[in-house]
Amino acid sequence: MIKKITAAAVISLLASPVFAEQWQILGARPAGMGGAFVAVAEGPIAQYWNPAGLNVKSKNQRSGMQIPVGVGAEFTGDMLKTASSVTDMKDEIDSLTSKLNGDDIDVESIATFVKALGLLKDLDTGNKGVIIDANAGLDFKFSKLALSVNNFTSAGVTPYIDLDNISLGEEGSTDGININWDTAYGHGDYSSESYDSLVGIITSLNGGSTDLSAGNLADVLKGYGVSFDGKSSDNLASTLLSYAHSSGLSEIDVQSYINQMKEYESSAAEIIADFAAANGTAGVGSGSSYKNNKSAVGADVASYMEVALGYGWNLGYGLSLGVNAKMIDGFIAKKTVKIVQTENDDGVNFDFDYDQDVVSDWQPAFDLGLLWNLNQSFSWLPFNPRVGLVARNVNNPKFKYTYGIDSDNYVYTDKDGSLSGEEELKRQIRGGLAVNPFNWWTIAVDYDLTENDTHVDGYSSQLLSVGTEIAVFNSPWFSIPLRAGIVKNMADSSADLAYTLGTGLDFAGFHLEASAYMSTDKTTFKYDKEDYTVPEKVGGNVELSFMF
Repeated sequence: MIKKITAAAVISLLASPVFAEQWQILGARPAGMGGAFVAVAEGPIAQYWNPAGLNVKSKNQRSGMQIPVGVGAEFTGDMLKTASSVTDMKDEIDSLTSKLNGDDIDVESIATFVKALGLLKDLDTGNKGVIIDANAGLDFKFSKLALSVNNFTSAGVTPYIDLDNISLGEEGSTDGININWDTAYGHGDYSSESYDSLVGIITSLNGGSTDLSAGNLADVLKGYGVSFDGKSSDNLASTLLSYAHSSGLSEIDVQSYINQMKEYESSAAEIIADFAAANGTAGVGSGSSYKNNKSAVGADVASYMEVALGYGWNLGYGLSLGVNAKMIDGFIAKKTVKIVQTENDDGVNFDFDYDQDVVSDWQPAFDLGLLWNLNQSFSWLPFNPRVGLVARNVNNPKFKYTYGIDSDNYVYTDKDGSLSGEEELKRQIRGGLAVNPFNWWTIAVDYDLTENDTHVDGYSSQLLSVGTEIAVFNSPWFSIPLRAGIVKNMADSSADLAYTLGTGLDFAGFHLEASAYMSTDKTTFKYDKEDYTVPEKVGGNVELSFMF
């Protein structure tokens, strides 16, 4: 009967299309093997990876204590590079907005505006963000019984981009841009190449039309006492170069601004066209000024402290069943930081108050694990193959939070709690296979059977992990393990492989383990005017344990 119940539970779990946080790699040994450990599941942390492993008897499946600590970061969608550029733009945007009070607009202001639009468009891809994972625990195993206290923290940073409120002023206000048309200047003291390039860029921003009174560009510029009737791309280019000349800009200065506009021209033209389609040729619509822009970066943090009791049973024929009964204390917090200067917050409070904005909520949960040693059913199979399956948080526990996200995807605080809600810690299902070509050599493969959500909106995680471990010396009282692995996020077709390495020192029951991983993907960012290149995914784990 218990076998039928177990089979029915497995079928039910596999048939459930569920989503969850991405799988965290607990322990230096599993991390060194690329996170492939479901079918290995040895030691006290077997309770996390597959509680069915608590029942298995082997030379590594001893009682004892483990203290694992791990941390990792992942930059999705080239977020770090874009965030760095946005940071660099802060002073320029402040400079631009300070000029939009009736002052003459110049080539520098236009270049800054075009770059700002391009960066906002680049951020608005749906999968950009930063994920930071951290875990730590204290795990005990006594024969088939395990007790653990583990913390799993995941933080995501996601940009929420407003491409509707981008005009350079407010309807009915004298603030905004000012253009004193100069139609006679031509290219003046600047090269004809610079002039022609500027005309071409303005035409592109105007939707391909040289007639400014009939194109898209006027919809983000007019409405503030500036008339575009009878004006063309040539007129605006001449005026901008005239301003540049009166400001003392050199040919090199002008060309640098033109090159900046060329880099972001396509994205800016697309945003301006969408804005014009939404607001019409009558000018700026209600609330469409840059002063109402709601672009922001939202931080979403979830920290789960699990207190778990686990046990493993022998079902016969090499099949083991394991169960974890848990109480989870969930800490949920959300925070928003504006990345575009605005004046009108509409009563929204962006301050962070720990006592009010972080909720602690205890909820019960349970895990199920299966492990099948195939040799005990089919003795002729080589390499001691094992198959494992684990489902974490089967009951999908829910935890309260005090922030919400409105229909426009902007994160808000609400003091009266009307935007409070519940965040679901949905189940994760992971399968694994392990073999031992020799007693000192392990090869393992894991795969997430659920495509798991992350704390970056639009970015999912479904990991394929392959790893190996070779025990140098392989003595019961002394060993130096060497580990390596690769990880691929199958939910992200553009993601490259991440590589893992690990080692340790096992002496008379004491174990000190360490591992590290990084991706082949690289991202470049600017800090203090210097360029730096770092892996898009990087992290490490350490572990201290004592076995007896």
